[in-house]
Amino acid sequence: MAFSGDINIEGRSTVRPLLFKGTNFSYWKNSMQIFIESIDMKLWEIMKNGRCSIPKIKNDKDEIIDKPMDQYTSTDWENLTKNSKAKHILYCGLDANEYTCIFTCDIAQQIWSKLIVTHEGTSQVREAKMNMFIH
Repeated sequence: MAFSGDINIEGRSTVRPLLFKGTNFSYWKNSMQIFIESIDMKLWEIMKNGRCSIPKIKNDKDEIIDKPMDQYTSTDWENLTKNSKAKHILYCGLDANEYTCIFTCDIAQQIWSKLIVTHEGTSQVREAKMNMFIH
């Protein structure tokens, strides 16, 4: 049986995120959230709230600096690993054009926020668009 070119015979995958090619961002965003939550809710927490960054400490001058790697705790390593997993999932869900927008981001939450601002605008822009739509 032959399939029409209009029918998506590929479906979705439980092991691979949906690829975002620059269109239908709200659908991709929702799909990506569900995909990440299905892997690990803590990954989604890291993506949404940015609860992961390079561990910091205060030095002798009371300045906050990056913690040396040899002083990382197991929790520090676990959080950094979760951030790397979240970043990897995002990278796998973006085509090359979208990658160019986010490759300088260090943490998953920065990537997520940058994609939202790029494709949805800030909350002020979204509110203005909604007001225009309503009127």
